[in-house]
This record gives sequence, structure tokens and C-alpha cells, in this order.
Amino acid sequence: MTTVGEETNVKAFLLIQTAPASGPIGPSLRTLPGVEFELTDDVTGPFDAIALVNAGSTRDLMDSVVGAIRALPGVTHVLSAPVAGSLTTLTPEPAAA
Repeated sequence: MTTVGEETNVKAFLLIQTAPASGPIGPSLRTLPGVEFELTDDVTGPFDAIALVNAGSTRDLMDSVVGAIRALPGVTHVLSAPVAGSLTTLTPEPAAA
């Protein structure tokens, strides 16, 4: 989560389950505001799709973005995993030569 002035920007990975015969949701995910990236092919395990989303606040994330995804035909469950930092901040800088 990053703060710019008084506005908060929240990113989260959403793990999405769909009904067995519901068909692909990738095309629908791509049209939703806040969805930056979606992965619907080659996903194994209990989830059928993964989306990286962006919202102006945690409330906006849950009400608007997650709500819109839950409303898609065939979606049965959405698990949100907010991003607490960035991979670039966790990667050590190379040692000076």
C-alpha cells in the first residue's frame, strides 16, 4: 500500500474460484476497472484465475473491484491478498565492486 498525499493506493492479488462448467472469465476480468493483470491460463490448484488489482482504498477494493468480480457469472469465491510491499523493495541491491 502506498500513500500519495491523502489518497491511498491499494494493490492486491485476487485468487478466484469459478463453478466447474462456467467457462473462461479472462475476457470479463480484462474489462473491469482496477484489474491491472489477470492470469487465467495455466493456473493449477484450487483457484481458476489470479488477478492483480489496484484501487484507491481498501474500501474501494472490497466494494468496487472485488464486488464486480464476485458479480461475474460463474465466480463462486474470491480471496484477496493485499500487497504489503514490493518485490523490488525486498530484493537486495548488488554488492559494490
